[in-house]
Amino acid sequence: MQTNALISALVFLERYFPPAIASNNLGVIYERVGYPSKARGMFPRALEHYSGLAVARRNLKRLETKEVRQP
Repeated sequence: MQTNALISALVFLERYFPPAIASNNLGVIYERVGYPSKARGMFPRALEHYSGLAVARRNLKRLETKEVRQP
């Protein structure tokens, strides 16, 4: 069921949002459903599309901080 929801979210994001926003939002979704490595790949992709997207930069920094704290 999670896979179908992720695919639906991806289709929706790609259709209705600019690539930078879609990539950032997909990263947030991946992080929330327990796929931090996939999330880790989406935030830099968002920044490749638009380097000024501050929310993507914050999300990436937050995720990197979480990864450092985990044993």
